[in-house]
Amino acid sequence: MGLERSTPYTNFHLVGSSGAHPYQLWEKQVGISPLCTRCGRDDETTIHVLRDRVYTTQVWLRLVPSNFITDFFTFDSRNWIFNNISKQGIGGHSTNWKTTFMTTCWFMWTWRNKAIFEENFQQPNNPVLVILNFAQKIDLCSNQRLNRNFQMKEIIYIGWKKLPEGWIKFNSDGACKGSGEYSGCCGLFRDSDGRWIKGYTRKIGVCDALHAEMWGMYLGLEMAWQEHIPQLIVESDSKILIDLVTENCKFSGSVPVLVQHIRKLLALDWRVQFHHTWWEGNRCVDWLANFSFSLDSFNCIIMENPSSESSVDFFLTTYLTLLCLRMFV
Repeated sequence: MGLERSTPYTNFHLVGSSGAHPYQLWEKQVGISPLCTRCGRDDETTIHVLRDRVYTTQVWLRLVPSNFITDFFTFDSRNWIFNNISKQGIGGHSTNWKTTFMTTCWFMWTWRNKAIFEENFQQPNNPVLVILNFAQKIDLCSNQRLNRNFQMKEIIYIGWKKLPEGWIKFNSDGACKGSGEYSGCCGLFRDSDGRWIKGYTRKIGVCDALHAEMWGMYLGLEMAWQEHIPQLIVESDSKILIDLVTENCKFSGSVPVLVQHIRKLLALDWRVQFHHTWWEGNRCVDWLANFSFSLDSFNCIIMENPSSESSVDFFLTTYLTLLCLRMFV
């Protein structure tokens, strides 16, 4: 096998690392001998580092099946790389050959560079074991990702669900814009048939989205208690807030004051249930929360009837049961 000049195409950027070996430096006429310092016989080209050094060859002989060895050591660097990354089902190990091949190339190049640039570097005693363990981890990660992508997806139909007789549904929401410079909250009460009972919206000034959600829920629960509603179903698209007020999650630090107020209301003599809903099922209050930004005062605005703008969303989500599909794993 004759000398092969290292070209940009055969440079190890194809495999995943960088570094200049002596042959490349010699080509640039920087006064370094092109000979491999380990074997002292051949120029240290890319293919020499990756395949033809004595140490590297011994590693490959333990990885490549005997019936592929002849072809394996005869290709030039370009064909050698592309021939091996396109092969399927060769190799005597459980890992994918493409993964094993690329991993071995990466380690051969990395270890050679470390031997040149790191004074105390020592190559592993069992390089094949190191390579195969690393390749197995790569294959495992790839397979897990593929399995997640191909898992069966569940279809959820989002729309109004009729309540048990005597129950009232309360949807709350909060919103903020401009990094919390503009915030507002709202809520909406409907009877068991979906008819609008009362809505409210309020501008609350500067706060984050979660606190806006807290304000929306707190104001509505306080209003419901004062209205002597005995049975209430609370819906929110904030799963975090629901978990906080129902104590279904551990919270490090002091519990927010608004959450404490909500929990005190829940401890009173009435029946309250919490349901999480998706954003698509909370469209009416989402409109009300954004409407609060246009208010001139920070007073709570009570809406006995839906506004002309929100009534469109209300009609679609309540009476026509607009079914929004949400796909998730």
